[in-house]
Amino acid sequence: MRPGASGGSFDVLTPRAIINPAPAAQHANTADELTNPIWNESGSTITAGSGLARVLINRDSPIASNEYFGVHAETAGFVGMYISGPSGSFPFYGYVTDGVVGAYTYYNEASQEWGLVNSNATVVLKATSQNDIEIENNIHADAFKYHEPELRYVSVSGNLFQSASDIPHQINTFTNGTYVTQVTSGSLVAQVNIPDGAKISGMRVFCTDSFSGGSLITSFKVQQHGQYSRTAIVSTTTFQQASGDLELYDQPNTDTYIDYAQNHYYLEVFSDQWSGSANMRIDSVIIEYLVSEPD
Repeated sequence: MRPGASGGSFDVLTPRAIINPAPAAQHANTADELTNPIWNESGSTITAGSGLARVLINRDSPIASNEYFGVHAETAGFVGMYISGPSGSFPFYGYVTDGVVGAYTYYNEASQEWGLVNSNATVVLKATSQNDIEIENNIHADAFKYHEPELRYVSVSGNLFQSASDIPHQINTFTNGTYVTQVTSGSLVAQVNIPDGAKISGMRVFCTDSFSGGSLITSFKVQQHGQYSRTAIVSTTTFQQASGDLELYDQPNTDTYIDYAQNHYYLEVFSDQWSGSANMRIDSVIIEYLVSEPD
């Protein structure tokens, strides 16, 4: 130790001792932090930063360079953040550019709905308490697909069948089924509409055959545009079936998809010998099909 600016010799303090700073020195070390805090309070408002400050909780670096607020929790399971309010409030999260509200999401306690509001202040999407998604306007997407193909049905009344030639036919006023009024061979046909791309999975036929002379063959047929040949995709027959009112079912032997660009389709009921009365008639047909997207 030597005095002041002396250039002479000095003596070593024995034993050596730690010199602690005076309280004034401690204040000097932290004066900048105390007089220029990161957080500023004005009334009930607390602010921080001047434009590029980051707030990171439980981590010391952003996930991406453009992250300015982040939350981390060092635990398993769900980690995240809630926006809360008292009963009757609408917790929301908004998006703003240059001071203009662009959109926000919110929760309505009364209806238990979560909604998305756009820049026109219109609720364009809702997730309801019935687990439904409601869309205000049109939906645009490359494709709308079901997770699994959905089973659909098309029903064709017996009233709709017409003669494929000049043989007379009649609608039974009691059952509404259609039959040929002569003892002859011939066909009744009916139009059927199924969505393009649908896969045919089965056909159920309701008919009556109490006539021992002939059989009813009901077919769902395909014919290529501009061609004469036609093919039965699926068909049923009353041959060797019990007499009377029948319910018959069959499925295609191969995968068949509706393709209106190449083909047209129709139902045909044929008999090599109609009875000429209502005891041999077509009552109705149900075609089952699968779709991978909304009809």
